[in-house]
Amino acid sequence: FVIARITGWSAHIIEQLKDNRLIRPLSKYTGEKHRKVISINSR
Repeated sequence: FVIARITGWSAHIIEQLKDNRLIRPLSKYTGEKHRKVISINSR
């Protein structure tokens, strides 16, 4: 499993070193902003 992935991991490391910055995927929370919290006893 790992041997097949080493090429991709190495490419990411080379890109990060070349540009001198980390590559971080963007994320966006898409859930409800205000949710009711149900107490543990009521669950």
